[in-house]
Amino acid sequence: KQWPELYIVVVTDNPEPGRSCFQVLDRRASDRDARLLPIDLCDVGDLEIYRSTVEEYEGLVKQVFSLLGAQLRGRDLLRKPPRRVPADPARAPRSEERESSA
Repeated sequence: KQWPELYIVVVTDNPEPGRSCFQVLDRRASDRDARLLPIDLCDVGDLEIYRSTVEEYEGLVKQVFSLLGAQLRGRDLLRKPPRRVPADPARAPRSEERESSA
């Protein structure tokens, strides 16, 4: 009710066959309790976005998502902390002491 013109745009690099990478969840098109179903961005008439424009950017989306995925795959997500954490935080060296010893 607060934002009657609000559209939720979902971007995916792996849409269902025949679907766009850019999909919209339009709350106005559904009942309040109904499940929101995605609509291809170019099929939302109020936005006046052409299919050719969407197709132009879909290639870019797939490239960006591919690069992001490659970075995540190359990262060791379960790394150890860079230094030991003392058992008693009161005994931890203060930031000034760490800087002077470095």
